[in-house]
Amino acid sequence: MGINESLKEKTEILILQLVKYAEIDPEVLWVYERMKPLLDAILRGEVTPPQNDDFRRYFFDVESHAPWTDKYPELTRAEAEYASVLQGWS
Repeated sequence: MGINESLKEKTEILILQLVKYAEIDPEVLWVYERMKPLLDAILRGEVTPPQNDDFRRYFFDVESHAPWTDKYPELTRAEAEYASVLQGWS
């Protein structure tokens, strides 16, 4: 599987998790709404890894980590896998 195919797959998984938890958590909904343009661009094949800045602004703030790290391990895992491929980590 190529890196863009892998990015698409990880993005689809992340979207599923974001949608799932956005229904019960307003912070996740806020993040999903802000990320939607980037996620859509990835699914259209318009984003080529490595991208180092485009995901961090959605998941992290200056003082902490993603607000759901302890609450939603599936979402945290999906975000980590997405970030790994988006940033071109080996």
